Amino acid sequence: MQILTHKGNLKWIRTIGEAEMINGKCIRVFGSFQDIDEKKKALIKLAESENKFRTILEAEPECIKLLGPDGKLVMMNPAGLAMIEADNEAQVIGKSVLEIILPEHRAAFSNLTKNVFKENPGNLHLR
Repeated sequence: MQILTHKGNLKWIRTIGEAEMINGKCIRVFGSFQDIDEKKKALIKLAESENKFRTILEAEPECIKLLGPDGKLVMMNPAGLAMIEADNEAQVIGKSVLEIILPEHRAAFSNLTKNVFKENPGNLHLR
C-alpha cells in the first residue's frame, strides 16, 4: 500500500498487523510498517522494461529464440513460431532446437551454439 509522507510524497510500505481481542471485541491493534519504496519502484521499472522488451520481441518480423546450454528452446517469438508452423510456444519449449534443423546442418548448428555459450560470437549461413 502507499502512504502520504509528512512532506507530501507517496511512499510504498508493507504493513503487518494483528488485533488483540477480548470477548470478541478488538481492544488494540499491534502492527508495523516496513519501507519497501525502493524495492517497489525497482519492481515497477523492471515490469515496464519487461513490457517494452516483450512488445519489441513480439513485433520483430525475424525469428528470435532463446536456447539453454543444452540446446533446448526456452523462448521463441511469434515470427519464429510461424516460421516452424507451431501454434504456440508450448509446442516447442523444452524441446531441442536440433529437432527442427535438417540433419545435414545439425553438427554446424550445435558447434555454433557451443561456441556462443563459451562467449565466442559466430554466424551460421545455411543454404
